[in-house]
Amino acid sequence: MNKDVVYIEPEDDITDIISKIENAKEKIVALVVPKKADIFRSAVNVKLMAKTSVEAKKSVVLVTTEPSIVKLAAIAKLPVTKDLKTVPTVPEIEDSDLKVVEIKDEKEAVEEPAEESEPEKAEEEEVKEEATDEKDDKSEEENDKAEEIIEEIKEEKKPEVKKPAKKADKKGGFFGFIKHHKILVGLTPVFIALIVLVLFWAFVIAPAVNITVAIRTIKNNFAENITFTTKLEEEDAKVGKFYLEEKKSISPVKVEFKATGTKNIGEKAKGQVVAFLYFERAGTINIPKGTSFSKNGLYYTSDADAALSWDGTSPDPCENISTFEDFVKEKACLITTNVSITANGSGSSYNVAPSTDGWAANVGVGVYSVSEISGGTDRTITVVQQSDIDAAKEALTSPANETENRAALLATIGEDVYKIESSFKQSIGEVTSSPALDEEVKEGVTPTLSSNLTASIFVLDLTKVKEYITETAKVSDKNRIYSVEDPFIESFTTTETGYAGRLKTVYVVGPNISAESILENVKGQPIGKIKPVIMDLSGQNSTVVTIDRSFPWVNSVPNDPNKINIEIITEE
Repeated sequence: MNKDVVYIEPEDDITDIISKIENAKEKIVALVVPKKADIFRSAVNVKLMAKTSVEAKKSVVLVTTEPSIVKLAAIAKLPVTKDLKTVPTVPEIEDSDLKVVEIKDEKEAVEEPAEESEPEKAEEEEVKEEATDEKDDKSEEENDKAEEIIEEIKEEKKPEVKKPAKKADKKGGFFGFIKHHKILVGLTPVFIALIVLVLFWAFVIAPAVNITVAIRTIKNNFAENITFTTKLEEEDAKVGKFYLEEKKSISPVKVEFKATGTKNIGEKAKGQVVAFLYFERAGTINIPKGTSFSKNGLYYTSDADAALSWDGTSPDPCENISTFEDFVKEKACLITTNVSITANGSGSSYNVAPSTDGWAANVGVGVYSVSEISGGTDRTITVVQQSDIDAAKEALTSPANETENRAALLATIGEDVYKIESSFKQSIGEVTSSPALDEEVKEGVTPTLSSNLTASIFVLDLTKVKEYITETAKVSDKNRIYSVEDPFIESFTTTETGYAGRLKTVYVVGPNISAESILENVKGQPIGKIKPVIMDLSGQNSTVVTIDRSFPWVNSVPNDPNKINIEIITEE
């Protein structure tokens, strides 16, 4: 069977040995005792080892041949062996002789040590005296510590002594009653205080009254022409001129579209033409760079400056005169010059053969070609054209977008203003096309048009509008306006000086009575007098007064306004 072999050092104390027993991995723990191990000269220390072996469920075996240690092992009933190969045995003390009992079962080796007999105690005292004679300070300290631990264990095992119950006091009379009813007598003041608090709450704190007054009202229509201004300093709500505040929201929008334009980006044709002019007198005609030439609807542009000129006397430059006699006979001098040109567009269609007719220029000269115009090639691509952008802009401002933007703008406006929905408008900002106008749309790319939509609407200060209605409506002193329904603006239009419209609403009129006036007249009054007082204030027999008391014993209205709740209900 496997076992842990622990070599005890001379300087180890009892706590070190106990820790090694507890931390051993195997069930059998062999403690190899050195020759000079003072810790094993104390019976208490050996018994602590035995106790630890039982608690840790380990079988502790002492490996030693020291007679004194073997005696102590016999007292503690610990197995002993002379080396690690010999079978351990438990020494026994009987008539001062040691009998060896062979361990047959491993469980028998870890049985709880039996209670010490008188001879064993005497033997323990004798061993202690021998250890004391050696005057080893370390052993004395360990013995004292071990004895304290044993004393604590003994104290824990002492049976609890129950104290005899006290006899009941059989004395009678008043003092006996008090003695036997201490709790009841002690709680009496508490009961009295509780009753006082309940009464105080019931008649001082709890009383409250809810008064509901239902009065008959009449609805009246209101309609007045009013004007508006966008300048705050010009507002005069008393005469019906209100400031229009513009609420805006800007939201980015983007729409995809299809490019339908095409463009030939092949090579441009190039060549030369001859410009000519018959001069009847001296003069000069300039042909600047960029001059336009055309043939049969195809347009070309000159690449450099050129000029035609004649001094009016010399026949040398004239193309139509070879002798002086010819010069005298002719009425004009023909001057020519070569002009390099490039086609305005790409494509093979700009390649033309030499020709003396069909050419024209925008500078008043004649044109013909003696060599072909060539080099034009075809390569057609898809591009964004203006009609594509215009169609995409219409999609950005579609009715669906307008409805969505209107709802989003209205959601950002609070309820303290009136929204003139007929003033809503939406405008689109600068648009950006990707790809841009006349740019190529590559394969797999969908063109997009993006911009910002600005939604705006005018609003009015609802408080000022209702104040205007209240002041303008004709109500007698005996009545007052209880409520004004949400007003609306009809026929909102633009004028030379601003805006105008017609304000319409419905207001509710009833007797001039308020919660404040009722409160001042009913405080402290008996419940029975409340209805006549309110009826007198309202001035009409159709008023219905309902009174709810917080508790049946409340017979009057409290003087505390916080305990009086007054609600006025209007009925048509």
